Amino acid sequence: MGGSCRGFISIALLALYRGLSLGKMGFIAPVSAVVAASVPVIYAAFNEGLPKNHQAIGFAIALVAVWLIASDSKGMKIQKRDLYLPLVAGIGFGLFFITMDLVSETAVLWPLTAARIAAVGVLLLFISISGPFEMPFRGVLPIIVIAGLFDTGGNTFYTLASQVGRLDIASVTSSLYPAGTVLLAWFILKEKMSLKQWIGVAFALIAVVLISI
Repeated sequence: MGGSCRGFISIALLALYRGLSLGKMGFIAPVSAVVAASVPVIYAAFNEGLPKNHQAIGFAIALVAVWLIASDSKGMKIQKRDLYLPLVAGIGFGLFFITMDLVSETAVLWPLTAARIAAVGVLLLFISISGPFEMPFRGVLPIIVIAGLFDTGGNTFYTLASQVGRLDIASVTSSLYPAGTVLLAWFILKEKMSLKQWIGVAFALIAVVLISI
């Protein structure tokens, strides 16, 4: 099970980063997030029973919220083949959520550590066979370290949440991270938010309330 966990996160990261590198982030991000949230919901429905009615409504609103917040793809031409990478990434992350829930019944940090070490190894192997690459500038290294710490912290809190509650609730709630990203960009970077994104943020807040009660 631990090997599957590491394999899922490695494949998901490769697919996600490859998709983002193609310049269609406004499409890749929401599709992968929605799929990543949907996979554990389907799994939990068969293994933990159906959620309460208001929670199921919250799940649906949360998925719509993620799409509205992150899918600002004006002028972007989306083709059928553009779905492959975000679908693979989303399924990989969703299976990672499920396996982390299964292997972390008695431990949290060790499964996460093993998964991250394996993921880094796979990414380094992929980089080595992909041709020439440039090292990041020294000035951005602190930002990379901070991003890694926050990412690890997020996964840790997700794992703890899945231990004490339902898998689907933990997965769907964690998939609302685009709301925080957009709000921080608006507050710190002074980026403008579209009406669609503001509606998505409102939907996200409604979804959190419905899921948590």
